[in-house]
Amino acid sequence: MTSNQGKDPTKKSQEKNLAQPVGEIVQEPLAQNVEIPAGYAKLLNDLKSRIRTARVKANISVNRELVLLYWEIGKVILQRQSREGWGTKIIERLSRDLRQEFPDMKGFSRANLFYMRAFAEAYPDKQFVQQLAGQLPWWHNIVIFTQLKDLTLREWYINACIEHGAI
Repeated sequence: MTSNQGKDPTKKSQEKNLAQPVGEIVQEPLAQNVEIPAGYAKLLNDLKSRIRTARVKANISVNRELVLLYWEIGKVILQRQSREGWGTKIIERLSRDLRQEFPDMKGFSRANLFYMRAFAEAYPDKQFVQQLAGQLPWWHNIVIFTQLKDLTLREWYINACIEHGAI
């Protein structure tokens, strides 16, 4: 008698399937007679609202830090160009090196580094960037500072975007 005699041939394949991770979590149905307490729906809606608000606040915070980082990178580029005569080739190299070091991040293209430089040049005051420009997404800022040359008009436009929720 061989070792496979008397065994169910599908059993081994079933055991394999059991050992593999399952992509979905199987939820057991709620018992039919479980009563939902009074106020549960209100609690659930309140928690959903808090979660949504926290997510928006987190996105705004991340955006502000990213805009400030881009301004700081632009300021460094401006300083180096002024002091050391950095040219286009150095910025191209910087772009390549940053993208290689941070492959999961977007935003370090050659063109975007030039936008960072122009952003720092357009807004030399870090406090302005932290308090106002940092409230807008990066691409909104690019459109504003490339299309509007007057600082007062830029500031008005940024405030209008913030006030009317165009962020």
